[in-house]
Amino acid sequence: MDSKDILILGASSRVAILMKPILEANPQVSISWQTRQIQKNISHEWIDLLVFPLLNLETSMLESSINLKQYNTVVCLAGAKNQDDECLSLNTEIARSALNIAERVRAERLLFFSSSAVYEYGEKLSEFDNVYPQNKYGASKLAAEEYLYEASSSVSVLCLRVANVICADSITARYIWEEEPTALKLDIFSDKASITRSFIDPKALAEIIIKLSCEDHGLSGPVNVASVETVDLIELLKMIDVKWTGVSRVDSQRQRITLATDKLRGAISGFGREMTLKSIASQFYQNKLISHKLRLIKDSFQKN
Repeated sequence: MDSKDILILGASSRVAILMKPILEANPQVSISWQTRQIQKNISHEWIDLLVFPLLNLETSMLESSINLKQYNTVVCLAGAKNQDDECLSLNTEIARSALNIAERVRAERLLFFSSSAVYEYGEKLSEFDNVYPQNKYGASKLAAEEYLYEASSSVSVLCLRVANVICADSITARYIWEEEPTALKLDIFSDKASITRSFIDPKALAEIIIKLSCEDHGLSGPVNVASVETVDLIELLKMIDVKWTGVSRVDSQRQRITLATDKLRGAISGFGREMTLKSIASQFYQNKLISHKLRLIKDSFQKN
């Protein structure tokens, strides 16, 4: 069976770097990577690395970069996370560029990485539940989703509302990407518990991307993506042997955002196998062992 060609936008993101070895090792897919600008030569680390910006992208620049090769799927990992209004408004512009690129390369589908932050607080939230972002980042991702679904295009769009990615989220990323991790403070409530979140590990996320790109799944609209639907942070941090300092909070400040994944589970084969809290902890340890190499790769990309 011929492999599916996938173009991934945002090669310098933490999630891309974490998923790279899993994606490139799978014979079902052939991966090309996009980045804005490279500081130094890392061609030995990357297969088919394309350099062009997503913002202010001229058609001539795009055509010269991709040589109008056809891709089956475009995956947009790129995005702005800073809480600055101007920065976050870029998420809609990135979505616009991603759709434009998908059309230019005659892709069948665009997988756009959104976030569980589009939801209001709650547990086992499905794609049919209310969206009420609790911060500017979530609002910017929701605005990007709305643009993509309102745009008229021949490309099938799936907005993936991705849970916290272990080693790339705000809690655990510091132990991978920082040489001297900043101290972790955790909100603790009257029952001595902390906040709950849904999580996914890079291996499971890469495998889901492959299945969404290769299988005839018939999915449409937003899709929740998580491998472990509910994780108590204290339990997770104990499993990965991370020390933390508790900060007492009133119960009204408790934040629970956990995702139901029935829609995804019913559409792709093998979903949920070996997706456990233990597998998430294992991925953390594996990436921590090679954290120095991961930081070198991240630092190889020009920051601008």
